[in-house]
Parts: sequence; structure tokens; C-alpha cells
Amino acid sequence: MIFSEKKNSYRFPPVCILLFADSLRILPYSPSSALVMCTLHNQITGVTSPFCTRSLLKRVVDTALDKFGISFSVGVELEFVLARKSDTLEPVDYSVFANMITLDEQESFIVTLYKWLNVLDIQISQIHSESAPGQLEVVLAHQDDALQIADQVVLAKEV
Repeated sequence: MIFSEKKNSYRFPPVCILLFADSLRILPYSPSSALVMCTLHNQITGVTSPFCTRSLLKRVVDTALDKFGISFSVGVELEFVLARKSDTLEPVDYSVFANMITLDEQESFIVTLYKWLNVLDIQISQIHSESAPGQLEVVLAHQDDALQIADQVVLAKEV
């Protein structure tokens, strides 16, 4: 980051992105669209940008292993609420944790979601109802690769 002459204003160096072709995924709900993971770099020096969260995670994981002998096993739970289309936000039901009502009544949505996540190579441990009305939770399979599961979170949230 370069401080400019104007008080309290910053100029940022030009940046470029490095794409990871093996991460390219065609979006199942929009076959003419794709998503690819990348890292952000200073275009002049090639150094990873301090604004690149993917590179920050990699540095943290590498530092933990190299300096402290620590590795990670990461699990992720993505929670969201299904609401009816109306003028107000009304949940699809008022069930409670682990109740089958949401799963039964929203089977079509859940099956489609599961298929789309599988197409994107996202491993799912389970999908279940949660505590709030209309709330579902998608549990991703635990992984020892923190960067890979972070990428899967980005993809899953895109769905």
C-alpha cells in the first residue's frame, strides 16, 4: 500500500490474479457460468497481496506446521433459513432441531441442493434441520486440508 500526498487517502499498487485451473467449476444451476479460485498479487513485484484471504490462510496453515508442528482438521457447518416468497420474511415452517418436518416438506429443494453440491465436488456429511424456524444445516465432510475446505465453503455458499 502506498500512501499518497493527499491526507488520509491511499493508492493501491496494481494487482493481478493467478487462477488455479484445476479449481474451475461449471455452476450446475447456470451452465454458462463458472467459478475458479485464485490468488491476488502485486502486478509489479508478483508478491502476494495483503488483501488476498486465500494466501493469508495458506500462510497461517504453513506457519502453524513449520514453526509449531500444528496441523488442522477442519469441519464446517453452513446454516441458513428457508423463507416463503411473500412481502414479509416468513420461514417455511416452525419446526425444531432434528425434526423431520422441514426435511419432508423441503425434500425437492434439499435433493437439488445435494446434487448441485456433489456436481461441484463438495463432500457432504449430512443435511439436517436446525433450531430456528425453517433453518437447515449443511455439514461438510471434515478435511485435513484447510485451504481445500475453505474453497468448498466459497463454492457451497455460491450455490
